[in-house]
Amino acid sequence: WVCEVVQDLINENKQAAVIGLEQSEIVQQLKILLGTDLELEEVKFVHANALKFFTTYCNSKKHRKTMHDIGLEKAVARNIQSQCRGVSEKSVMTISNLLIVDHNLYMKPEQHPYLEQFTQD
Repeated sequence: WVCEVVQDLINENKQAAVIGLEQSEIVQQLKILLGTDLELEEVKFVHANALKFFTTYCNSKKHRKTMHDIGLEKAVARNIQSQCRGVSEKSVMTISNLLIVDHNLYMKPEQHPYLEQFTQD
């Protein structure tokens, strides 16, 4: 039910995502929940969507770096393989939101600030 509350709060006030990231451990806890605590088949749409909201609305470079530094994209990468299409979709969107620093990077991917690290991992 926590993930449902997170979704409702952020739907009502997009700034709640920023507050959640900056002033609580909710993103770290969701990362742990979706990355290790739950088995792949236990991850539900509501879990993946709640985490995706943070990457959607905490979209400043500083916030993306914070989420990258805690290993968010690595933690949810396994969820792309979920049998639940919604979980897979939201996981891809979560990772994409973290990687899209500037839409022009599609034309010049070598300029992405994390390119070297992502290609190594």
